[in-house]
Amino acid sequence: MPTYTIKNNEDGEHFDTVCTYDELQTFLEEHPAFTKVITAPNIVSGNGPKSDGGFNETMAKIADSHPNSPLADRYGNKGTHQNIRVKNVAKKHKLVDVAGQNVTKHYEKNKSTGLY
Repeated sequence: MPTYTIKNNEDGEHFDTVCTYDELQTFLEEHPAFTKVITAPNIVSGNGPKSDGGFNETMAKIADSHPNSPLADRYGNKGTHQNIRVKNVAKKHKLVDVAGQNVTKHYEKNKSTGLY
């Protein structure tokens, strides 16, 4: 049922009531000191706006330029099954950073400091 805002004209107070439109009209006829206040409707929706194919194509091009980004996970070219498995293993072992660390780069340990 809808929620209506009603104003008491005598003291200026507003209150909300939940009733049918017919019940509201009956109440307003019986109580002339009250009037209905026009307010913006409350629209409840579980669906957001849909993106068209052109937007998705543009996002896919950006994702292909940044293969290790979260954008690539959502819009990017998924590649072959083998490439997906390699990428998932690299993420699991933190070989790939979100910022786009190069997995093919070989790091050598510095003997004097012990750091890579």
